[in-house]
Amino acid sequence: LDKRGKSFLVFGIALFILGLLGGSYAITPAGVDLDFNTRNGLFFSTLFFAIGVQFHINKPKVSPNFAWGLYLTGLALFSLETYLLWAQWSALPIRHDYLMGSVPMGIGAFLIAYTARHETRMDRALAPLGKYVLGIYVSHIFFLDVLKPLGAMLDPLLWGFLLPALVFGA
Repeated sequence: LDKRGKSFLVFGIALFILGLLGGSYAITPAGVDLDFNTRNGLFFSTLFFAIGVQFHINKPKVSPNFAWGLYLTGLALFSLETYLLWAQWSALPIRHDYLMGSVPMGIGAFLIAYTARHETRMDRALAPLGKYVLGIYVSHIFFLDVLKPLGAMLDPLLWGFLLPALVFGA
């Protein structure tokens, strides 16, 4: 890593930790009250962006088994954190957008896709939609707020499936 890359990675780690302490870990003794939702900002995306930049520069060479192992390790850590936060501080599992396990889980998910050896029909079908991802990401909060009253009139299970389709369509 060059000096700027290391600095950006360290900056991303610091923001991620602050995001955790002001988010999912805010109710713990180590937590801080930032008076806003740390999910909405640079607290979590900066680290993942910095990791992505490093992957672009260094082109990781890992096996699919390693990628799956890293993903499952991250999933296990995320699940353990979720359980401990619920057991110790009554934090509802639905409250957690990011936890420490998000990092190995996210890196593992990327590496699973990166190490895929062949393109599938699903890849070919979904690839043209990639150009819409940024627009959906940027605007989805607006559509969630607009569609929220409709959700109150529907069964929660049905709404859980219908909402993403409506946001994507909008």
